[in-house]
Amino acid sequence: MYEDNSDDTVKAGDGIFIGGGIHYQANKDFDIKLNALYHFDAAEAKNGDLTFSRWAFEAIPYYNLNDNVKLGAGIGFDTSVELDSNFTLDAKFNNTTKLIFSGLYAFNYSQISLELRYEVAEYEVSSVGNLSIPSNIANTHQLDGNRFAALVHWNF
Repeated sequence: MYEDNSDDTVKAGDGIFIGGGIHYQANKDFDIKLNALYHFDAAEAKNGDLTFSRWAFEAIPYYNLNDNVKLGAGIGFDTSVELDSNFTLDAKFNNTTKLIFSGLYAFNYSQISLELRYEVAEYEVSSVGNLSIPSNIANTHQLDGNRFAALVHWNF
């Protein structure tokens, strides 16, 4: 809680994505996007910060419903998953795979497209501070990384 009685939360599925990708069109009906993204969410205060971050690599094949709308389902791999804190010990999480469900809308005569997506991911803690967590304990204490996201793409 902040001095003004407000509060903030850091969640594994919230925050900002920054990244780039490659788009390959196989034919008029199908294409694939390969993405590399950095994701982070933070709560900042005068006496310290709390940040969740990860790198994400994704492959999403799309079916083109028409010139503007695409539907896709793919997989991703999240790595370097960390929770950094000035208040307590930092935590690191195992790399994980995720499922991605995506709907993409490309505007006519524009380089901008909008994506609505849902990701399914669970993160298992691997260490807290310098203490390694055994896998039989880690898999019973998972961090929910499921998320809905709205993304803006600049295509060139």
